Amino acid sequence: MLHLMINVLPITHDLSQALQRREQDLVNALKLVTVVKQRLAAMKTDIGWGALFDEVVTFCNKFHIDVPSMDQNYIKGKRSKRRAPSITNMHHYKYDCLHEIVNLFVAELDSRFDVASTELLRCVSCLCPSSSFEAFDRASLLKLA
Repeated sequence: MLHLMINVLPITHDLSQALQRREQDLVNALKLVTVVKQRLAAMKTDIGWGALFDEVVTFCNKFHIDVPSMDQNYIKGKRSKRRAPSITNMHHYKYDCLHEIVNLFVAELDSRFDVASTELLRCVSCLCPSSSFEAFDRASLLKLA
């Protein structure tokens, strides 16, 4: 889980920093939201999972930590083996851990930056007086109206 946090938090760090800066260009901050969602989605792919898993195995081997076989059945808590659902360790760590955490991050981003509010912010950003209304866009203003 620690390696998962180490990989997820830097992805969201840039967005967090950009949103905290008052002078940050709004359009660039909104683009960062899209980039963060794409990076999080990439973590859920087989390539993203493979890279994370390889990193964890390397870390465990370096510090002589046993790595469970990913093909063995995962037993949750202290349930008896008869009542435990039959899933492998690989399924548990990939889907129940990685995918769930990434889905929580994406759901949080979606709740804070839904399509309607994001479009509204993009339209309003063309009214920014910095640089003599350089971002002025008539089409965006017509959408706003």
